[in-house]
Amino acid sequence: MWGFIAAVGAAIFFGLNAAATKVLYNPATPSHTDALGLITARSIWTLPLFLLLALATRPRIFSPTRKDVGIFLLSGLCYGPATTAMYAFGVAHTSAAHAVLLSSLAPPFASALAAIFLHERLPSLRVVAIGVGILGGALLTLSRSASGSTPTGDAMMFVQVVMWGVMVLAIRILTRTYPPLFAAGVMGALGSLILVVCGVASGRLDEGLLPLRHLDARTIIAFDLELVILLSIVGQICQSIALRILTITPTSTVIAYGSIFFGLMGSFFVVNERLNPLEALAGLLLVVALALALVPVGAFSTSAVRTDTARATES
Repeated sequence: MWGFIAAVGAAIFFGLNAAATKVLYNPATPSHTDALGLITARSIWTLPLFLLLALATRPRIFSPTRKDVGIFLLSGLCYGPATTAMYAFGVAHTSAAHAVLLSSLAPPFASALAAIFLHERLPSLRVVAIGVGILGGALLTLSRSASGSTPTGDAMMFVQVVMWGVMVLAIRILTRTYPPLFAAGVMGALGSLILVVCGVASGRLDEGLLPLRHLDARTIIAFDLELVILLSIVGQICQSIALRILTITPTSTVIAYGSIFFGLMGSFFVVNERLNPLEALAGLLLVVALALALVPVGAFSTSAVRTDTARATES
């Protein structure tokens, strides 16, 4: 029961990311900001939290090899510029609904990358999932939306999906040696530090005062609560708890489909977006692709092969 509750909690926090980001981009919000400002502000506030998480869960003996250091750096680059930043820029140029639906491509792509780089078997079912997912993503991008979606924004979301898959591979390798929360803490700290440096270089360091300058309900709920605490920290902890109790497949299923459900609810009721018939069809294809990526291969074959497609940090 607690594992299921943890997985649902992670799904809620991951799914509402796009809606919260859209709220902070809205000129009607007192703390109205752009993608670069939001990235800088979020990273300044999440950096100490990730550092505390890493320190609290550090192993007694920590003597990383040069390979480990390289993988830690890769995970930080993926979490920071490649996923967190790319997601923020993507949401700025597309609708929240498109962002949520395109993110469902992450599990199929993670399976493909695992087959390429970790030499894991890629069953035919997963190949079909990737094909259906690409078709659904292309259809979604080509559809004309009244909610502010653009091909440029959708392309940024595609990049974010691929780099999320690389991040998952890096974390999977690291957790063979290090505690999962420690690996997540180091990854988040490195990624946040990189983005803070980018904010300093672009002259946007003052954005770190965003939650202190604006104490309105929209900013507190969307930035302080959702993006900084629930999405960046609590969501990762919930996912780790769910993985420990439920194992990979049920956790992946609950978080993946839950994120789509709560994400679309956020886009409909928080951002007031709507899907046209072509977008709905594309969304259905993406949901089918997600199902094919998560369903146990043993359900269709006597020799089951377990693939790890659990969602790691959402920008």
